[in-house]
Amino acid sequence: AVGLYAGARFVDAGYISVGDMFGAFFCFMISGMGLGQLGSVVPDLQKANIGANKFYATKSRNPDIRPPDNGLEGALKPSGKLGGSLEFQDISFSYESN
Repeated sequence: AVGLYAGARFVDAGYISVGDMFGAFFCFMISGMGLGQLGSVVPDLQKANIGANKFYATKSRNPDIRPPDNGLEGALKPSGKLGGSLEFQDISFSYESN
């Protein structure tokens, strides 16, 4: 109410037009609604912040098991050709019927 009174006084004095006064009130109402709705999103923003911190902490850690520093040349390689056989026992498979 005080803002409407002050706006009317400014219009009477010729500082602003009626359209400017109502435009300012509309701007304040829309801004207030946006700030009011921000309150419902704050918990989700906090969860997103915690998730981002956990992600970057995991990404920047130095794992205990790392690839060789000199590339694949230092990796373990089998001395010969690998071979063997596999045997499956008591395995069954069937498609479901309607």
